[in-house]
Amino acid sequence: RGAATDGAGPLDSAVIIGAGPVAAAARARLEEAGVSVVVEAAASVAAMGPDALKALVEDTQGLFIVEAPLNQPGAKQVVTEALVSKVLDALYDQYRPLAREGESLAFVRVCLLSALGATRSGQFPFSLQNVWGSLTKAEALEQQFVRKCKPLGFSSTVLRVGKLVEPKPAAGGWPAGQEQDAAADFSAWTGAIAGGIQLRPDDAGEGDTPLDAAAEAVFQSMLTTWPAAANGTFSLVQDKAAQPPLSTADRARLAIDGGRATQGGVVTWEDEMLRVVGPELTRISISPGIEPLTVISWVRMWAERWTQEGRGGLTTPVALSDVDKGNGVRISFASRDNTGYDDKDAVKAGTAEKGAAPKKSAARKQKREGGVEILVERDPSVATEEGEPATRIRAVRVNYDEGVTVKVMSEELIVSTLAKDAKELDPEIIEKVLSGQGG
Repeated sequence: RGAATDGAGPLDSAVIIGAGPVAAAARARLEEAGVSVVVEAAASVAAMGPDALKALVEDTQGLFIVEAPLNQPGAKQVVTEALVSKVLDALYDQYRPLAREGESLAFVRVCLLSALGATRSGQFPFSLQNVWGSLTKAEALEQQFVRKCKPLGFSSTVLRVGKLVEPKPAAGGWPAGQEQDAAADFSAWTGAIAGGIQLRPDDAGEGDTPLDAAAEAVFQSMLTTWPAAANGTFSLVQDKAAQPPLSTADRARLAIDGGRATQGGVVTWEDEMLRVVGPELTRISISPGIEPLTVISWVRMWAERWTQEGRGGLTTPVALSDVDKGNGVRISFASRDNTGYDDKDAVKAGTAEKGAAPKKSAARKQKREGGVEILVERDPSVATEEGEPATRIRAVRVNYDEGVTVKVMSEELIVSTLAKDAKELDPEIIEKVLSGQGG
């Protein structure tokens, strides 16, 4: 069998559970990459006995549960919580000896196709879709999927989509001599789609999702080394104003450094999936002509405001440190163990009472209270006049221990201030700031 090596180790074989259009598209995309694929309808898998199920998942490193989500027209709940548990347990059984020896099972990649709005069923317009409880059921299925995958050690992905629609040709039509076909190389069609996609962390956005984009997203999440592939959750909807992202195969066809983007103005799946890591809180394009090293120096000085008197309005004390690659700064939220609790984020979240004294315990390990990393990097989606990638700033959520309240209000203040100040940047302002003449 062939092997797809776009990512963390080869994927030799995969099982697709589903009978809808995404199953057909995902199969075509995987087989194009040399992966041996078996497809079974969810109803057939539900009826399988232990031996048949064991044979189905034998030697499988990838499991795709892509039956039509419950937000699709006429969709019925074929994939149940019981079915998810049954299949994941069977998959784990074949790797149990490795787990007992302490080996990581992160090379096993599993993906669940779910409904956009699953966690927003009480909000318009998703509340209308949830009249019969379809989104509530989708959320329960997601939770069961994640609960099962985490202790098993699998790398899991939840992909939320809107109404699945066929890709439409751009104004010039499909490429000459080519026809739209479910068995075609779906990555090749991205340049012909009228507009691109919005890929966002968690459950965000609204609208339709192109069928081929959903299939490509499943493929990318399972075969790449992007950190989003491990335990990521993201949403995918159509954005007609955006440039379609190029897959690894597309970039190879364009002879861009053997398949990796090295020039500006190219939107890539790799870059889009960075949004899921953290997750990303914002990304800001910087005016052309300002080099990354200059922006890094500005960002470090800009971040000092949060440690000065008044902390720029933050209610939580912070500490600053360089990021590992030296291309930015980490703003870490500090613990309040020795003070009365006046963290507005936690009070708003209902996880603490305002003014309550913390419980004290001897030699207790300090929990990581979270933070925001401000990263300066090249932006492959925007080109300078010379055709090189422009500079951008990304803010990413980091450093939270499990159970710690996400400090949403503090994050929003930092991000909104950053966006406002960075938008006004130009070489003259940066020069004044770095020389101590301005702020």
